[in-house]
Amino acid sequence: MKKILFGLMALSALTACDGDYTDYAAPQKYGQDDPVSIQIAFNPTNVAIDMTNDAGKDVALFTYTASNEEISSITAKVIRVDEGGEQYNDTIDGYGKDGKLYVAANEIERIIGARFCNHNANLTYTFDYKADIVAHTVSGDGAFFEAKTSVPLKFASIPEYSDGYKAIVNGVEAGTFEKQSDGIYKVSISTTEKNSSILLYAVNGTNEEVMGSYIEDNNATSGGVALANNAKTINIAEPGNWVINLDIKYGIYSIEEDVPTEFYMTGSELGWGGTWLPLILVNSNWDASGKSKGVFWILRYFSAGEEFKFAPKADWGGDFGGNQMSVTDKAEAGYSDNGSNCKIDKAGWYVLTLRPQEKKLVIDKPEIFLIGDAVGGWDVDVAENMFTVPSTPDGEFVSPEFANDGNLRMYVHVVGDWWRSEFNVYGTSIVIRTEGDQDAVKVKAGQKAYLKFPDLTGRIE
Repeated sequence: MKKILFGLMALSALTACDGDYTDYAAPQKYGQDDPVSIQIAFNPTNVAIDMTNDAGKDVALFTYTASNEEISSITAKVIRVDEGGEQYNDTIDGYGKDGKLYVAANEIERIIGARFCNHNANLTYTFDYKADIVAHTVSGDGAFFEAKTSVPLKFASIPEYSDGYKAIVNGVEAGTFEKQSDGIYKVSISTTEKNSSILLYAVNGTNEEVMGSYIEDNNATSGGVALANNAKTINIAEPGNWVINLDIKYGIYSIEEDVPTEFYMTGSELGWGGTWLPLILVNSNWDASGKSKGVFWILRYFSAGEEFKFAPKADWGGDFGGNQMSVTDKAEAGYSDNGSNCKIDKAGWYVLTLRPQEKKLVIDKPEIFLIGDAVGGWDVDVAENMFTVPSTPDGEFVSPEFANDGNLRMYVHVVGDWWRSEFNVYGTSIVIRTEGDQDAVKVKAGQKAYLKFPDLTGRIE
């Protein structure tokens, strides 16, 4: 194939996403190494793409004229470049027709939307592109050319649809987005398979339009979205619970793991919804491995035959229990499933540890310990430092006598490090440590701690 370069081009500099750019329109000439049979001049069209009108269209980046033989075909790879001339792997296929070199507007939108800027529909973003072009004549000769241009692009915002937006997971409707503020929506979904496929839909009465991602990466957790013009599925690599955030003003989405920060229980002794007891979030929201998130616990007295279940809010909806979860009875409480209710046959005090995302429950004996200054050591789960357990629902847990003057530290044995379920007594109130550290409580040797967990009250005497 003969080597040849074009006779005319235009170049403009890339600027950060502020809608401003500078044109460098001076013609440039290139010498020839060998006699050639193709001579073409490429001129930028200075096209400005507005996705409100240009979605689904092909736009002309260049016009071209041949000074000798008739051109039979032109193809191109259009590559994004920055102001320093660095080329990116983002390429668009182009083609020549009627003296113009075309590319799909959606492809330029996809490239910019996938990697750059905030997709604000009120702004215009400008990026530079280099076209590597191959031209063929009717006689079979071919040549390489290069041309450069700058393309301003204005995104189309997603309309405010009257019936909102919904998520489809692996072809099944998974939830409707809830409006959080102007233009901001979110939905919680669950995936049970690896590499789940997510599509978002805008709903207006009986009309639904699919919204898809610009992102090619299967593991992308954020990016641009558009209506059906260039819809691609959003993929979530691992099973779990997720929140999808949608900003229709900027046309962007993000996905984050849905880690609960509160959970509740109700049951037969609580009026089946008449009272919802809040569970206690494990401090730092981890177990000993640092991997399991959203772990909750509660210490309470259960009556013989008491039934109960759990919910993510202090109300019905999303509640579960019994045969809907995995339960381990370490305390030999006589646990059984009663349909979707949990049931304990033996009355007594128990610690429940709940992992709601995994729907796992552990029932254990209540073990409360002193640690630190008051006992003169930091060994965990020392039998001599354990509180006595009351036999009645209104009884007190009582500590051993403090061996030393100093700061009081106490914890319930739940999961992992002792401080993940630490607490202290301030005045007459038990305060659970759920984040950070707690203020020191000074005690004297010979004193004891007395705790009543039903109403979270206590005293030091």
